[in-house]
Amino acid sequence: MLNVIIVVLTFLVSMMVSIMIMRNRGSRWSGMLAAIAINVLVLVIAYVQLYNHDEKSRRFGIDYEKRYTLLLSIPILTYMNFSWLSISSRRKMINQKNREA
Repeated sequence: MLNVIIVVLTFLVSMMVSIMIMRNRGSRWSGMLAAIAINVLVLVIAYVQLYNHDEKSRRFGIDYEKRYTLLLSIPILTYMNFSWLSISSRRKMINQKNREA
């Protein structure tokens, strides 16, 4: 359950920051780069911290909590962020065209 909460919070934070960066800089690519960086940074740090605090995992090398899902969710979250940023970028372009017309 903790893994799901971490993944959802990471997605929300990366979306807010990447949209904010995309709007400030006007570049979709900088927003995408920020999304990848935030996803990787937060999920890898969470994986390492959770692994280090679990004594059974450290002693026996077996991860019963399925923490690898944090690492496997990085490409999925990145794809979702890219899709959302593309939709947001298109919406912005359509709104600008409608205002000009």
